Amino acid sequence: MKKKDLLRRGYLLFIFCLSLRAFAQAPLWLTDRSLDFPDSRFISALGRGNTAEEARNMALSELSLFFGTTVEVITEQIFTLNQSNSSVARNLSMNENLRVSSQEEFLGVRFTSPYYDPASRTYSVAGYINREEARQIYRTRIEGGLLSLEALAGAAEGEPEPLRKLSLLRQAAALGQLLESDAAGLARFGDSAAALAPVTEAARRARASADALRLGLAFEVVITGGDREGRIQRKLMGLLEAAGYLAVRENPAYRITGGITAAEESLPAGYFVRPAIALELRPAAGGGALFSYTRNYSRRGSRVSWDAARTAAIRAIEEDLEQNFINAFHASLGG
Repeated sequence: MKKKDLLRRGYLLFIFCLSLRAFAQAPLWLTDRSLDFPDSRFISALGRGNTAEEARNMALSELSLFFGTTVEVITEQIFTLNQSNSSVARNLSMNENLRVSSQEEFLGVRFTSPYYDPASRTYSVAGYINREEARQIYRTRIEGGLLSLEALAGAAEGEPEPLRKLSLLRQAAALGQLLESDAAGLARFGDSAAALAPVTEAARRARASADALRLGLAFEVVITGGDREGRIQRKLMGLLEAAGYLAVRENPAYRITGGITAAEESLPAGYFVRPAIALELRPAAGGGALFSYTRNYSRRGSRVSWDAARTAAIRAIEEDLEQNFINAFHASLGG
C-alpha cells in the first residue's frame, strides 16, 4: 500500500510540475492578452482547439463578434488564410472549415504563433487587428473607390446609347454598394457618420440613376419559330418585367428576336426532342446585336406522343430561361 501511495503521489507531483512548467512558458498574450494587445490599439480574441488550425479558426470566430458576423465551424478540414490586407471572407473555399454569414471583412487580421499546452493537450492562438492599420486600409479603399465611381458616372453621362449607359450605371451602383460596406466597417473603428456621408450619397445617386434609366427601357420579344402557344415569348416578357424593365408590343427601344429549333427522333422507347434556342437583343432602330443568348439542351422524351415530348422540350427551355436569362443579360451589362 505504501508503495502504491508513493507512486500515486509521485505521479500527481509530476503532473503538477508539468503544469507549472507549461504555465511558466505560456506567452504573455495567453496569460494577460491586454498587455500584448491593449484594447486602445487592437481588436483581439483568443482561440483554443485540438489543433493549431482549429485554435486559429476559433480565434477568427471570436473576432467576428466585433463585426456582427457569424462564423460557423462546419468541418475539420484545413483553413488557409491570406495574411495580406485582403478579406478573409473572400478567401474561404468549399474545403475550409468556416462559414461566414455575411460579406463582412476582417482587414489586416494577423495571428500569433500557436502555443501548445501539454497538460491540457490543446493549442491556443490569438487573433488580432491593429485598429489604425484597419482604418487606413478602409480609408484608402474608399478614396480610390469614390474616384472610380465618379469616373463611371461621368462615362455614363457621356454615353448616348441607353443600354450601354445602363451598363455603366449598374457598375457604379455595384461599386457604391461595396463602398457602403467599407464605410460601415470604418465606422466600427471610430470614424464619424458625418465623415462617411459622401460615400452614402454617392452610392444612393448611382442606384437612383440606374433604376430611373432601367424603368424607362422598353423591350419587345419576337420569337419567329418553334414557340408552342407563345410560351417562350410570354416567359421572356415576364422575366423582363420582374427585373424592372418594360415589356411592350409596340414602340420598343430594344427588340429580342430569336427562334427555337429541335431535332426529333422516334425510337422504340418513345418520342424524343433535343431543343435549342438562339436569341439576340438589338436596338429597335437598327444596329448590331448588343446581347445574345444561345443554348442547346439535352434530349427530352415521352413514351406517349410527339406532343408530350415537344411540351417537355419547351418546359426545359422555360426552366433554363427562368434560372439564367436575366443573370446572363445583367452580366453582359457589367453587374
